[in-house]
Amino acid sequence: EDPLRPDAEEEAVHILIDEDFHQLKTDVVVIVRLFAPIASEFEEQLEYHETSPPSEAQRKKDADDENLKARFIVLVLGPKSAGEPGRHTEMGMAAAALLQDDAVVRSLYEAASASALLATIDQRLSAMRVLPHTSRPTQRAVRRRASRMYQQLAELRRV
Repeated sequence: EDPLRPDAEEEAVHILIDEDFHQLKTDVVVIVRLFAPIASEFEEQLEYHETSPPSEAQRKKDADDENLKARFIVLVLGPKSAGEPGRHTEMGMAAAALLQDDAVVRSLYEAASASALLATIDQRLSAMRVLPHTSRPTQRAVRRRASRMYQQLAELRRV
């Protein structure tokens, strides 16, 4: 079972990105709070190789994904820029990171007005520290790091 899988009562947040929205002159980020959560069907759809049908576990996971309901949708729209490829994806990742903060999520639920919501987000952003970009390690890299750590632990035990 996936430990990061949301509980049945949790709501999802969908972040939709259009990196080539040429009708706009500047970037726009919109946070939509729906009155009630909906099954949006925005979840990513996995493509299965034609020769290998999905496993029972994958079918169960896909069925669970269909049951995820979302109350919040974040739209990141803007014109394409040759000088900054992927900036909209980075903006979406920043929104996802911001929405991991319980205080921000609570404010999203409780905000009586758009200005109250913006004030909370602004306050949180001003208190944040920016760290360098990191990447998601591959399984091979994780195994190599683990091997090095075990070697270092073995050396420490010998001392």
